[in-house]
Amino acid sequence: MITWLPTYLRMELGLPVVSMSGYLAVNILGSLVGPFIYGRLSDKFGRWRTIILFLLCQIAVVSIYMFEDISLDITLGLGFLLGALQGGLASGLTPAFSELYPTQIRGSGAGFCASFGRGFGSLMPALVGIVSSHIALGYAMGALAITCYCVAIMAALCLPNATGVDLAQVE
Repeated sequence: MITWLPTYLRMELGLPVVSMSGYLAVNILGSLVGPFIYGRLSDKFGRWRTIILFLLCQIAVVSIYMFEDISLDITLGLGFLLGALQGGLASGLTPAFSELYPTQIRGSGAGFCASFGRGFGSLMPALVGIVSSHIALGYAMGALAITCYCVAIMAALCLPNATGVDLAQVE
């Protein structure tokens, strides 16, 4: 979403560069707030439940942002939410992944998961470009993002929740 967002704002919504910068700044502000929200919810409900909640919220936000005819004011507000949800998800993955591994390899395991995920995720911007040559950019972005969020939800449902567990005792 973020890679193609400036192009979407400029080409699909027709925003001039100056206005587009403001929309991106609001998105970035959201990405700074999101990790704080994620952290509070994660401590209360568990890491994987919170990740799933954020993914479901992302599906809702992206569906409206990309598939509905909304005003620029709503686009601005949803841009903040988009950034907050993406920032929150990004901040929550490392602690959640690290809990899946024994202490001796916790850093390596979490690092592998994050790096593999980034590597696989780097294919999506290219795929958006390919798909957008056949359908509108917004539809390509939305459809591929929602597909990825659904895959992430399925993966999260398969992983154990170790929130609040004394990991030193588990090993």
